[in-house]
Amino acid sequence: MTEHDVFSTKFAHQVYQQKYSFDGKETWKDTCHRVSTEVMAALGYGANHELTKEVEELMYKRWLIPGGRYLRSTGRKRAQIKNCVGYRVGDSAEDWADLLRKVSLSLMHGLGCGVEYTGCRPEGAPLLSKGGYASGPIPLMKMVDHITANVMSGGDRRGANLAQLAWHHPDIIKFIAAKNWDAETIAGLERDWNYPAPLKYTNISVRLGDEFLKAMDRKDPHAGTVFDSVIRQMVKNGEPGLICNFGDRKKEVITNACGEYRSDKDSSTCNLIAPNWGAIPNLEEFKRVVEIASLFAVAGNRYTYYTTPEAAKVVDEDNDIGLGAMGIHEWFVKRGYKYGEYSEELQQWLDAYKNNIRAVTPYCNTHNLPIPARGRAIAPTGSISILAETSGGIEPLFCVSYRRKVLKGGTTLMSEYVIDPVAKRLIESGVSPDTIEDAYSLPFERRIAFQALMQSHVDMAISSTINLPKWGSDGNNESTVEEFKRCVLKYLPDLRGITAFPDGSRGSAQPLTPVKYQTAIKYAGQGLVEDSVQVCDLRGGGCNG
Repeated sequence: MTEHDVFSTKFAHQVYQQKYSFDGKETWKDTCHRVSTEVMAALGYGANHELTKEVEELMYKRWLIPGGRYLRSTGRKRAQIKNCVGYRVGDSAEDWADLLRKVSLSLMHGLGCGVEYTGCRPEGAPLLSKGGYASGPIPLMKMVDHITANVMSGGDRRGANLAQLAWHHPDIIKFIAAKNWDAETIAGLERDWNYPAPLKYTNISVRLGDEFLKAMDRKDPHAGTVFDSVIRQMVKNGEPGLICNFGDRKKEVITNACGEYRSDKDSSTCNLIAPNWGAIPNLEEFKRVVEIASLFAVAGNRYTYYTTPEAAKVVDEDNDIGLGAMGIHEWFVKRGYKYGEYSEELQQWLDAYKNNIRAVTPYCNTHNLPIPARGRAIAPTGSISILAETSGGIEPLFCVSYRRKVLKGGTTLMSEYVIDPVAKRLIESGVSPDTIEDAYSLPFERRIAFQALMQSHVDMAISSTINLPKWGSDGNNESTVEEFKRCVLKYLPDLRGITAFPDGSRGSAQPLTPVKYQTAIKYAGQGLVEDSVQVCDLRGGGCNG
């Protein structure tokens, strides 16, 4: 045991103590015991049952870690362990009021919210029953955002939202530009994070379907304008992103705040757990982790407190679970592959991953539970990948070294200089830090191509952010826009969503900022220190944190 519990770095230990250790006194072993015994009891497995002990052991080794809400809430009264909930809003006044009710309850219990707004009539449409004209969906989005700004999710953290609007909605061009913060706003946020900014707590995404692909094929001018506008915004300021619903998944328009969970039913909730590919030594062990993780998530559906009866009803019908992933880049590194490189070994692991619903089916039959309608969703795994000391989701290493900002208690901004733990292990083995691939050095086409490959094994979606250089730099400027657009369009039919984050596009709101390795070496021992402004995780932050 090290001075940092099981964690090899002070950074990981501090994040654990700050966010997940009960009263800061629990050890990681205590947390693993608390979470495994509480959750598995929902299926009648006691603390001494071999399956409960297996969950605890796999968590302790950090071969699998459930979503952060599990770690934070399990064992508390009304424990809410789901990460997010997805809603669809209709067009009536009653629909709007009902959405605000559900969002308020969800945020208060620690859930992020994804909302599909296409059912709202456009701005200026006549209100025949009341007279006057409709405001359109954007004011409703701002109402939801305002609630988020004033509710501490779960009592100690800012919430997160996603607003999506279909590409054919009459207000789509206004929506695409809804987060074009002007220079005055960005400067205000640099001075004070409480400075008002449109949709500050809401990620925005444009939803595409089969008709969009057909429209692009026939060179429909509206589709072309929408796509061009989205891509230009994406490479300049990171928003909006794209959400895709093609083919047999076209009805699954309900999504969560980070976009990896998908459903066709309002009030669907995402239930996340992530095997650590980088830590699991071989394929046979991985198969067992997939099975146990999926069983644990099924138990979580029975254990959690549901904030609305609508959400409980959906789980009773679908029993969705979200088996994710983390440590993918570390998996490649350990085996001598480049990030995203296809191999027979990778295919074997992907096949085992894709088998998770079949693996959990016998347990569902034993407990007379519905077999999950959907089983795999890959989130960014922000804080839990820090606990696992590995790379997050399918992301490449963000950077060899970086400065990370976190919001302590929902009010105080803290920051720390970090050397990525995977990079640290490579450097200690003799690898030069200048040769390690990261999110900024990888060609974006290799990133997108690998996401498309992974998506073919994921029945929901993947939340992955393409990190781009600062707008106006050599790697991201007017001359590179068309190439990025061509690349996205090439892989779009095989994706269920894509987002980008240009470095510096949100000023002080950016949670991770690359720094020179020598700078990180100099300051890495400081730990978390108070920063000068306040920040909430935006696009590129962690859904699982």
